[in-house]
Amino acid sequence: MAQITDEDEFRLQDDTGTVRVYVGRNWVPADVGDAVRIEGFVDDDLFGPVEIYARTLTHADGTVVTLDGRYE
Repeated sequence: MAQITDEDEFRLQDDTGTVRVYVGRNWVPADVGDAVRIEGFVDDDLFGPVEIYARTLTHADGTVVTLDGRYE
């Protein structure tokens, strides 16, 4: 994880760049520098940046955090 930008969102980084990840009505369940895997859905709006709405976050040790997000 590259940066926490708000209590409910962060920027995830890999070799291709960064993407904003929302965790819904949850606090970000990881720290900057943590290796995490996100499962959720991608909002690739034609007029805005690509964003991910997270459903689960998996830590490097295998711990899975289920995110109770309502994205309607």
